[in-house]
Amino acid sequence: MYPLYLTKYKTMDQTKIPLLAMLFLLFSSYCGAQYQTTVHSGERTTFQTGSSWRPELDVRSDAVMVYGIGSSETEFRQRVKSWKDRGYAVHFMTGISWGGYHDYFNGKFDGKKHFENSQVDIKGDTIWHGSKVPYIVPNESYANYIKTIVKRAIDAGVTAIFLEEPEFWTQAGYSDSFKTEWQHYYGKPWIAQHTSPEATYLSSKLKYQLYFNVLKEVFTYIKAYSKDIRRDVKCYVPTHFF
Repeated sequence: MYPLYLTKYKTMDQTKIPLLAMLFLLFSSYCGAQYQTTVHSGERTTFQTGSSWRPELDVRSDAVMVYGIGSSETEFRQRVKSWKDRGYAVHFMTGISWGGYHDYFNGKFDGKKHFENSQVDIKGDTIWHGSKVPYIVPNESYANYIKTIVKRAIDAGVTAIFLEEPEFWTQAGYSDSFKTEWQHYYGKPWIAQHTSPEATYLSSKLKYQLYFNVLKEVFTYIKAYSKDIRRDVKCYVPTHFF
């Protein structure tokens, strides 16, 4: 697993630090026990790109992380093939807490719109990563959606999956979906995190648990599916520093 660097924004506003440290450390321990996370022999350098091979992008690394599944199966497979044809080990990277998952939010995936899965702050404002791309409160339907994404990547021939940036923001925790997950996890009604130190702790614990659960479920699926097709796809949780 990659090391984690977690620092504050220059403004020192601690309400805008994502809840990454505890999640990463505990999930790293889980992966170490359950999955082989050592990079293939000879794969010591890598980089990410959303593009097909181009001369100006060819940095001669051992592997490449093709970023994002996109909307076209043909286009994604062409991207993968373009790097493989140049001798690269091809991996796949996508966000676990956000991404270009418009088909999930607009109802094309399962006939339901899922903007209720957005992270929301105390003012009721959605926390956005970009245009129509909210940070996500992960649940069962979202895990099922991500499984379809990674399956497409595996079927295209990638040898490793990177689910990056499991970010649940500290100012989040006020959406209806989070309240529902609170009820499921604790068996009692939601308590606003700003009302007491205990409520803050319980909210943070749940945020961690939700992303631990979705990562565990998706990685378990990857291992089972790749084994069924006689392959061994590696699993990683890459994080970043600010």
